[in-house]
Amino acid sequence: MTTQSDHHIGALNDSERRLYEDGGIVVRSGQRPGSNLCETYHSPAYVRNTLSRGFEILAHHPAGQDLWLLRRL
Repeated sequence: MTTQSDHHIGALNDSERRLYEDGGIVVRSGQRPGSNLCETYHSPAYVRNTLSRGFEILAHHPAGQDLWLLRRL
């Protein structure tokens, strides 16, 4: 899977950046899921601690978008 990387946190406002840096998730335009207007920023800590539950993280490659390779436990 891919997630927005640390490379994109410059687009976040101060409170969003604090949430992201504290291991959270930031959702913009959440009232429009599935559209190109909805933006989600998953911090690497959020992926490791929450989103990947039930999976083994085989690889994480940070880039313009982070690439995660997971395997179901």
